[in-house]
Amino acid sequence: MTGLLMNHWYLAAWSEDLAESPVARTICNISMVLYRGSNGEVVALRDRCPHRFAPLSMGKIVGDEIACPYHGLRFDGSGSCTFNPFGDPPAQARVEAFPIAERDQMIWVWTGDPNQAAREDVPDYSDYMMPGLACIHQHFMLDGHIMLGVENLLDLTHATALHSTSFASGPYNDFLKSRHRAYFEDAELHACWDMHFDGGVNNAQTTWIAPGRMTISSTLDDKGRKLDPPWLQLHIYTPETETRTHYFTAERFDPQVESPKHMEERMRQFKELVFDREDNPVVAAIQKEMGDRDFFDMQPALLVTDKACVMARRRYQKMLREERGETE
Repeated sequence: MTGLLMNHWYLAAWSEDLAESPVARTICNISMVLYRGSNGEVVALRDRCPHRFAPLSMGKIVGDEIACPYHGLRFDGSGSCTFNPFGDPPAQARVEAFPIAERDQMIWVWTGDPNQAAREDVPDYSDYMMPGLACIHQHFMLDGHIMLGVENLLDLTHATALHSTSFASGPYNDFLKSRHRAYFEDAELHACWDMHFDGGVNNAQTTWIAPGRMTISSTLDDKGRKLDPPWLQLHIYTPETETRTHYFTAERFDPQVESPKHMEERMRQFKELVFDREDNPVVAAIQKEMGDRDFFDMQPALLVTDKACVMARRRYQKMLREERGETE
């Protein structure tokens, strides 16, 4: 079963992404324009002027409103036309507005039924954005369905082959000799690898909350030294379409210990060496081969290490059926 879940809060941008100009985003096949008004509030509207359908993202922010680049009609945060340079705003001059929320340096948008957009369900990452710590944010595009990205992180054993040249290897990250566990704890799916070696055990773990919120943690660093608290990195996927996905990453650090310049360089290398050269080309090739076919209909030859991926696929399919009102 392919498709996208709609009734969810999706990460649309980092707070720092919205400055003086509007930002265009396509999320779940919906073209949107995001902007921050002079009052500091963030707005998400359909990226299409109702007059002649010009993208509003090509226009300008005027106070708390956005002006169409073609004829200058202006729209407020509710999508109402407030100004027509040629007369009164036409009654039908209205743009669809989407529920939006800003929290913990993140901007979230709701793509489904607006009546189901509960503010208390906006994801809370306040524990991650701890006082005294800095955070490096990234955003790039994955050339595949959101679940291909989710599975890529739920099965870290692919690092043994795909990332053999980019990741340093050692007993603390030897997935060939690790014990794999996967289990649901309420809404969270935990994929765990216990790597035993002479100096102790490294517990590496990926956690997934549907549709695309993920963390990766490790109890040891790349030299086998214990980390307290464990190293933790955010990976959040937001569908652009059925075959392309926004990929947001964040890593916190102590600026008293590591310089921002060093962290920025490390994250840049992650994108260029690991994602651009290794992960994304393989995911794109898988997406091309699968097309719109269902994963299980293709009868995959599953490995014992695929347990978490299968559990996630089943959960995602169940959620799709429930959202569509279909029976199993």
